[in-house]
Amino acid sequence: MLLVDAHVISDLQFAAFERPTAAEAVTPDSYRTTLAGVLDPERFPALSRAVEGGAFDPGNDPAADRDADFAFRLARILDGVEQLIRERT
Repeated sequence: MLLVDAHVISDLQFAAFERPTAAEAVTPDSYRTTLAGVLDPERFPALSRAVEGGAFDPGNDPAADRDADFAFRLARILDGVEQLIRERT
């Protein structure tokens, strides 16, 4: 339960961080800029290279798929919990 809770809180914090204030203009690369700002390249070198290579550059509004992205990540977390339960029973 704590893992799911942490996922929800993390998602909300990231959403708040990427949402511009009234004084900020939304730019086409704001999602990429957000990722680059929170990623540690030494800890996540492959993901950092993907961001720098344009893998997360928006084609459309990056927030448009937030619900689908959240559901996908939550499903992977629950898949892992299910596997753990299977291994322990």
